[in-house]
Amino acid sequence: MASNIKSVVTLIAIGSICWFAAGV
Repeated sequence: MASNIKSVVTLIAIGSICWFAAGV
């Protein structure tokens, strides 16, 4: 389960960076 959560957090982090880049 820990690895699963880590994967989700990584995807969210990448998504946030993409949204930030798109906003700029």
